[in-house]
Amino acid sequence: MAAFYSTKVRITVRAGGEMVMREGIGTGFARAAFAEAAHEMALKAAETDATKRALATFGNPFGLALYDKEQAGVTRPPVPAPFILSSPEGKEVSFATQGAFSDAAFVAIRDLTNIDDLYTFWERNRRTLVQIKNSGESRANGVIVDALIAALKAKARSLGQPTTNTILEARQSETGGQKEALAFPKEKRLRSKEHLKFVAQLACLVCGRMPSHAHHVRYAQIRALGLKVSDEFTVPLCSVHHDEIHRTGDERGWWARREIEPLKVAAELWASTHARTATMGEAGDQTKRGANGLEGEQATGE
Repeated sequence: MAAFYSTKVRITVRAGGEMVMREGIGTGFARAAFAEAAHEMALKAAETDATKRALATFGNPFGLALYDKEQAGVTRPPVPAPFILSSPEGKEVSFATQGAFSDAAFVAIRDLTNIDDLYTFWERNRRTLVQIKNSGESRANGVIVDALIAALKAKARSLGQPTTNTILEARQSETGGQKEALAFPKEKRLRSKEHLKFVAQLACLVCGRMPSHAHHVRYAQIRALGLKVSDEFTVPLCSVHHDEIHRTGDERGWWARREIEPLKVAAELWASTHARTATMGEAGDQTKRGANGLEGEQATGE
């Protein structure tokens, strides 16, 4: 048994205060052993064909673009907000990616010449740092922000201004008395054996020899009795240069004569270590969740 249908479908769409109607004509043919089945299949094919033709007259939002899994033709993808870097003088530069912004920010921090400009730079760019930290679900975003904060604190120390407990603390908002987002954290001395091992595997910053020692940049934090500076302020040095720098009485001048900025390098290495750790942690969580799900299925007999 064979059946053929021709069908007209009318679709009405309300757009604000207006009604828009479109019509489509479709056909359907089917063959089956029983007449009822042939008629049903042919009618369904005709209705589907007519509906598609009617929707296609509205354009991509109602047409074949609906079959696109990414729906690229249905709606325009949201344009991410640019990352704005503002200088102490108020000049603003837009960056499309976090990486480009952070690279430019490290350079800008290096070029700061006085503590007032440093405060101004922080105030002007705090909103962008909050934007980076809140964008996406990756913990690497927070690592980038922490590295920039560490670079600012190190710059403050190099300008002769201590940062312990008093510098760049959270201010109270004028309305609710709440601390503003992304306040500078108090100075801490972090320890990470994994990071020290990572740094020691790199080539010496001065001569390129390997293996290296993880050297703690001593002027990165205020000296404390019996305590090294935080492990986040470590750079690779071979045994020769490591011994030489410990015998010098002016470590800051030692680095300056070699035109190396150890605190910037240390911040980038710390960010690299923690970004890798965050990625491995997320992969481990996914594996663990997958294993737990498999155990659950086995337990229920599914």
